[in-house]
Amino acid sequence: MRLLTSAKINLNLKVSQQQNSGLHFLDSDMIPIDIYDEISINEAEEDKILFSIEPLNNEYTTVHKALALLRKINSSFKQQFVISVEKNIPLQSGLGGGSSDAGALLKYLVDTYQLEEPSMLEIATEVGSDVPFFYNGTSSKVQGIGDVLKPFNSDTLNNVQVIIAVPNIHLSTGAVFNKFDELETKSTQKHEFNNIEIFNDLWEASSELSLDLKKIKNELENVFQNKFFMSGSGPTLFSLFDSQVENNFTNYSNNNLRYFKVCKKIECSLSQIGD
Repeated sequence: MRLLTSAKINLNLKVSQQQNSGLHFLDSDMIPIDIYDEISINEAEEDKILFSIEPLNNEYTTVHKALALLRKINSSFKQQFVISVEKNIPLQSGLGGGSSDAGALLKYLVDTYQLEEPSMLEIATEVGSDVPFFYNGTSSKVQGIGDVLKPFNSDTLNNVQVIIAVPNIHLSTGAVFNKFDELETKSTQKHEFNNIEIFNDLWEASSELSLDLKKIKNELENVFQNKFFMSGSGPTLFSLFDSQVENNFTNYSNNNLRYFKVCKKIECSLSQIGD
């Protein structure tokens, strides 16, 4: 079986102060977008997980964690698999690629083999905080540590085009949250697009950790004459357009970016494309 599993963006992100558990509580409207990893799953004699990006083959990834969680909950489930992941969603971008892969795998195996499904809290704590969103698969308001999901009506974005720009910057999620905790003043500028508030409480923290991020954001806004916002803890920047994006924008290139794409919101993050 082959699965297409999408990226996401955070249209907004409200972050609470650090809790006693060491985790922050989040509140975010998230939508899936049409940038996809492709996963092939085949029954096998032993488990093998392979990635198209070689360094990932030496890591204990969210895909490994997802499979381990399912086996823990379903102790009698002995079927093993060769799982191959073609990575197209940029790594360490805030677009949720690893979480998307894990959520898709969980959903497919639970449905196909009629397994007991883990709770959203188990998925969030044992696999990753964005994984419940991808297990659920549709536009959602995500709260808590990622384990509370509520339907979010994103119909006003159905015909909107989204520019995705990933700078040549690496931001550690942990470092961003640590900087957020250190900030004495947490002022977040809010904007409105089609009756949806667009903002990110982590922007000040991320842009303080990387002054280049703020510079790239300003450059993009000058070129496209439109506001750009950060998704998650960064560094991905996105912009929303009600009208058709000009054709020359789709070929835009910038040495400060490692990925650029004009895309759109989709209805579900997971689709099956056959054997």
